[in-house]
Amino acid sequence: MELNGALAESGAIRIAQNEQKEWIMERNPTVPEDQWQAMQTCIGFIRENYLSKHFGIAEPKVSAVTFNLDQEASGKTGFQLQQELLQLLTERGLPTETVANADVSNGGIQLAAGGIDKAAGMRYVQGLTGIPKEQCIAVGDSKGDLPAFSEAALTAAPFNGAKELRESVDYFSPFDAEYGILDITNQIIAQKQQA
Repeated sequence: MELNGALAESGAIRIAQNEQKEWIMERNPTVPEDQWQAMQTCIGFIRENYLSKHFGIAEPKVSAVTFNLDQEASGKTGFQLQQELLQLLTERGLPTETVANADVSNGGIQLAAGGIDKAAGMRYVQGLTGIPKEQCIAVGDSKGDLPAFSEAALTAAPFNGAKELRESVDYFSPFDAEYGILDITNQIIAQKQQA
């Protein structure tokens, strides 16, 4: 099997080979420019106003950020940070869906580039490869994976998957994380051999 590309960060980043056969990251061209700018603005704001002051721990990526807030040091909650980001985007005339629809709690916020989700990412890959939905499998472990399930014929989750996934997948593995993925792969292979 030859790997000719992948999607990351909820489908917003495309990983593909350039003419020199080097793997590079680039924005998925289906992500709207204004949504991309909104995400970059949010990431920059969190870096400058929270990370640089050691007010929490983040996993800032190219088009997403998971930020765990140190409430004691910052004096803020994730909900207050969400309001700051909404105000910032509104002032700059950028779309606010990314922040308005964020996974937020007192302890932090998780953002992914607006205007795209894992279902859009799956459709993009299907268009590039010509592989129809009926031949696709979606595997996930969090609520953010649910949209991709609508674009696959078969769905699965490892044991550590979120409750919402357990109730909606075709196969729920009794194993966690990478062992769950291995089990799911083995189940798919076994099914194909029986067919």
